[in-house]
Amino acid sequence: AFLLGAPLLALLVRRFARASSDSIARYQDAQGRIAARLMEALGGARTIAAAGTEEHENARVLRPLAELSAQGHRMWRVQGRATAQAAVLVPLLQIIVLAVGGVRLAQGALSVGDLLAASRYATLATGIGVVVGQLGGLVRGRTAAARLAAVLALPVRAYGDGRLPLQVPAPGTRKDGGEPAATERGSTGRDHKAAAGGGRSRGPAPGTLELRGVTAVRGGRVVLDRLDLIVPGGACVAVVGRSGAGKSVLAALAGRLLDPQRGSVLLDGRELPELSRAELRAAVAYAFERPVLLGDTIGDAIGFGPRPVPLWATVRAARAAGADTFVRRLPGGYDTPRAEAPLSGGEVQRLGLARAFAHAGRLLVLDDATSSLDTVTELHVARALSRGHRDRTRLLITHRAATAARADLVAWLEGGTVRALAPHGRLWPEPDYRALFAAGAAGPPGAADSPGLPGLPDLSGSPAAEAEAEAEAGRHG
Repeated sequence: AFLLGAPLLALLVRRFARASSDSIARYQDAQGRIAARLMEALGGARTIAAAGTEEHENARVLRPLAELSAQGHRMWRVQGRATAQAAVLVPLLQIIVLAVGGVRLAQGALSVGDLLAASRYATLATGIGVVVGQLGGLVRGRTAAARLAAVLALPVRAYGDGRLPLQVPAPGTRKDGGEPAATERGSTGRDHKAAAGGGRSRGPAPGTLELRGVTAVRGGRVVLDRLDLIVPGGACVAVVGRSGAGKSVLAALAGRLLDPQRGSVLLDGRELPELSRAELRAAVAYAFERPVLLGDTIGDAIGFGPRPVPLWATVRAARAAGADTFVRRLPGGYDTPRAEAPLSGGEVQRLGLARAFAHAGRLLVLDDATSSLDTVTELHVARALSRGHRDRTRLLITHRAATAARADLVAWLEGGTVRALAPHGRLWPEPDYRALFAAGAAGPPGAADSPGLPGLPDLSGSPAAEAEAEAEAGRHG
């Protein structure tokens, strides 16, 4: 009787596991979609409020709620049905075993010990039935583990254990000491030195960045195609180009936030994958257009990085980014809780710049990190870049003509590669280059992005105007 009933229990458990797995997977998927939409809505709360689409957004976030409810009810129905079936089947199996055993005992075909053994088998079957009630948690855990396994299966960026050299090899030199790598027009090491160093003869400075035959694909589209570029150590290089030209991808490749599909990226002659994580993150600092501030206080947000930053270095970085003045106006200064600090977009961007300045190593990458700054503050930051970080390589992704004009070199991206690498003044006569900048930003070399705006100094390029802007920046710095 037990051997006939046990397969029924096994079938019950199997059907329950199969039905529960499907409903739990759908339930967790609906949960994930609601959470993702809620995070999107929280991130765009100001835009939603400005557009007056609160009700529409609320409906969009909660749209998967009906499916969540349906799958939840289905899950409980499956478990309830399985529990009820087990509650009927298990006692019935026990009764049948004891009844058959009793008859056999009365007939003398079984001993008392045999009947006791049969009773134990029935108890064992009862234990299997109880497992059905606990199987729901096991199935939920298994389904969640499958979703987690899909995340863990994503490729992990591997790092080496190498360190950057103290003596920097010549740009473009291969490991075997061969000829320099091919470069774009105007991008030879000789041109770099002449442009960035005024023609002075000197050895390579730390922070030399090289991209050799780099191809990068994003969203199925080739953004950079066999790009060759050398950024000399200690130089300030602005990267310009139309929207979608690959400027931000280039910035991400410079510090290995992305890996190219083909080609190699080197810092001071070492390929980035060869470097240890700690070495790479200490050597490359980033500031972004929309920085995310982390840490309990404003001071913690500036000091957030691969190594601790003392208070004096935090304050110095904030001054360089034009943030010290408004930080000191906060109720707790640098100890003000970050979540309680009322910050504008420009102030958040300045704190992001301060964080990059506090952790600047050999290479400083600014990915459109001054886009929300007014002209005076931008000039203050530009002065800090040129004076306080002149020994570091600076890669500036920008849409502003004034920023490009202050750089030593401009890398002009077009068609997935470098169309030209030269000083801003040499490129300005080309109509296509001038067309890269917005109408308000276009102007002669040294012009600001918004000349003639009320309350802002005229950066038309004249010495008097530049002196006025410098004085204004000094008063605000």
